Amino acid sequence: KSKSKSKNQNDNINFFWWLTHQMLTLFEISVGEIYKNTVLTSQNLSNSMENARQMTGTDNRLILEEIKGFLRNQCWNRIQFFVTFKQKDLFNLLGFITNLLNDLSSFDVLFVRLPSSYFQTCVDIFRFLRQSEPSFEMNDVSILTSFVKLFSNHLSDSRIANPGVNEILFQSFSSLLQYQEFLEILKNNPQNIKYSLTSILSKFDPKLWVSTTQILYRFWKGNGFGTIIEIDSDSDNILSFFRNELYSICKENSKLFEEFLNFHINTLNSSLSYLKVLISELPIYESNSSGLPAFLKKYSSTFELISSLLKVLELISFGLFNEIILNDVSSIRVIEGCINIIDLVMSGSDSATFDILSALDFRGIEKLSKDQILKPAVGTILNLFETKIEDTNKSKIFFSFLCDYGTDKMTKILTFLCSYNWFGTDNQQQIKTNDLSKNIQKLNRLSQEFQKYLKSTEKRRKLLESTTIPEELMDPIMLTIMIEPVKLPSSGVVVDRRTIVRHLLNSQTDPFNRAELSVEMIKPDFDTLKKVQEFIKNLEK
Repeated sequence: KSKSKSKNQNDNINFFWWLTHQMLTLFEISVGEIYKNTVLTSQNLSNSMENARQMTGTDNRLILEEIKGFLRNQCWNRIQFFVTFKQKDLFNLLGFITNLLNDLSSFDVLFVRLPSSYFQTCVDIFRFLRQSEPSFEMNDVSILTSFVKLFSNHLSDSRIANPGVNEILFQSFSSLLQYQEFLEILKNNPQNIKYSLTSILSKFDPKLWVSTTQILYRFWKGNGFGTIIEIDSDSDNILSFFRNELYSICKENSKLFEEFLNFHINTLNSSLSYLKVLISELPIYESNSSGLPAFLKKYSSTFELISSLLKVLELISFGLFNEIILNDVSSIRVIEGCINIIDLVMSGSDSATFDILSALDFRGIEKLSKDQILKPAVGTILNLFETKIEDTNKSKIFFSFLCDYGTDKMTKILTFLCSYNWFGTDNQQQIKTNDLSKNIQKLNRLSQEFQKYLKSTEKRRKLLESTTIPEELMDPIMLTIMIEPVKLPSSGVVVDRRTIVRHLLNSQTDPFNRAELSVEMIKPDFDTLKKVQEFIKNLEK
């Protein structure tokens, strides 16, 4: 009312500023301190239990007494907080604060000054109520709508200059996606969905890529090659809805999708390089046990980030690679990243060390499995293969990309994957057996089609090696016969498409005159293609 009646905007700003502070003060007085004590006690309890596992005798007994004290404090904190009238008041308080913050967003001069603690307070209240015992029913849709609007509408708000606020918004949005209430409200607001998902894709940058990866990973949950995660049908339907919305946005804005995909693959490759560095450092820490715990935590977090990045890549490859025509540069980079992952798992000294690290059972570190990165990498390749196999020309190009890594190497990789025990030994009852069996059949088909491709090209390769090829049909860089001739727009030179695409991975220029060049600018040279086809046809007679 004050906002609509007041004639002076400064009065409005001062009023909202004052009122927001009062609401937050009320939160701190009522349960804020209890929550902080609860979190602190939980952390202390966890640390003490970890210490207790590693000690014996008198020290152990002292820590056990300490643990009992923490437990008593924790119980008292929960008793103070989880009473019905406090829960109702807290839910109303959440409505007051989120409505105030949404109103404040209309005042530029004020919104840019909001500290991250304001947003964090709203998330804390929501989590309190969501985790309460007995469960608190959040049945006021208007309050939940205001809460969802606050977090979905400001993910990429250009007015927010404070990086701490951006980080809180993305981290909070990621954690809130696990709650059914939040998803349901978001689902019923199409405008909020489109804005938030577009923001997530556009904010996949060096500062926020971890948070955005975790958000997209939540949409992947329960899907993918050989997944073990089982989720209920209601959650699956909602997540499926959001996946389809994400796919629609990427189809509408292919440029945004390409930028996101390129940065995603760059991040995956750099993270994999760092993981290899950590693997090489294991012998140092094996002889220095004091530094081993910190090393293992660093290794574990890097491994889990790579796993999430791969699962996101599998998510988008499943729904988009058959809808959006990826240029050859992107296809090569996707294949390259996945092949590097598979190669790490299956061969070389890194693989042996990797197995040692995966087998370690260090307290405080969740046991890692090579399946966590191997399955989404294979799933991504299979998704890409599925989009090419029905088109003869596309399938040939796909297999030619695989051959770039060496025919012997790819044959070994596919043999390894086809013989790999995808069902494992643990949690067999939890695996979606039917889906996994279908994916294994696809993998076997990929291997068979690759061998057919090799046999079909072997005869031609031998004939070409024993024949003088006309210069006009040879690639000027690789000095081999061109399979898919293309003409470069600025220099006019005709080269094989595979050759120029490989060049564009490192430099977006014409190699003959350094003019700007992208894969979209390359056009087929049908006259040269016809000559190549006639030459090969006469050669094979």
